[in-house]
Amino acid sequence: MPLDSPLLGARSAAATAAAADDDVAEEEFEPFSDALRERAARLLRQEEELLVEIGRLRREAPREAARVWMEELGRGEEEEGGAEEEEKVEVELAVERLERQEEVEGSWRRGVEGLVRLKRELPATAARMERARGAGEYALAER
Repeated sequence: MPLDSPLLGARSAAATAAAADDDVAEEEFEPFSDALRERAARLLRQEEELLVEIGRLRREAPREAARVWMEELGRGEEEEGGAEEEEKVEVELAVERLERQEEVEGSWRRGVEGLVRLKRELPATAARMERARGAGEYALAER
């Protein structure tokens, strides 16, 4: 309820000022503590050590994981190596010419040429679009 509400009745200026003084908070400070300062310094050192450890792990962990994985892979091959020998089978693939080979090659060539042209012309088209957008915004702002 507001202070000047008619339901509260008439309040004196002194009572209103006293209420306003109660709302202002005073800052209180704790006395300086060497123990807290030392704890903060210790925590800061611990944070630095952990950051250094994280950096080291980021550099070394992938290499170590790859080494362990290769060892496990080598161990698995040694266990399986004596039991089975890989059979090499040569397969001859005969790919015959398509009925529409020339048409397919022509379509492929046109597609690649179109992509090259698109790559070359796209920046200029985007720049024209940006200029047109700016002109449109200017024209609408003039209205």
